[in-house]
Amino acid sequence: KGAFVGLTMRHGANDMKRAVFEGIAMNMGVIFHILQENKIGLQDSMVLIGGGANSPVLRQAMADIYEMDMLIPDKLDEATSMGAAIIAGRGVGVYQDFDVLDRFLSIKEVVHPVKENTEFFRELRKVFEECYFALEKVNEKLGRFE
Repeated sequence: KGAFVGLTMRHGANDMKRAVFEGIAMNMGVIFHILQENKIGLQDSMVLIGGGANSPVLRQAMADIYEMDMLIPDKLDEATSMGAAIIAGRGVGVYQDFDVLDRFLSIKEVVHPVKENTEFFRELRKVFEECYFALEKVNEKLGRFE
């Protein structure tokens, strides 16, 4: 479920597209920050793969919300299946560790967080979570109509 909250007459289609990308990043950011608060999977950077990684707006939003560098590999579309193959290879003992990834993938771009944006998203995160909980029961009711 999703909602556009705070729309005004001055907002256009591009604002709504950006809001979708930022909403995705914020929602994943909620999970990320929970992991971070519990000291699980702390990193200095994150490798983005898949279709969403093609979007410069999503890349920057994630860097700003997670407050870390986003590493963009040279093979975005193949990275998911390549990662699965490497994990399987590690599982059956073909690879000793995950360092083998460097043989198949290289980083072509690094997206750095922008300080002003990170400060903005820290404040927005509070409102985002408030909206999420405020709409929780509404979304539950809407689920009956699916």
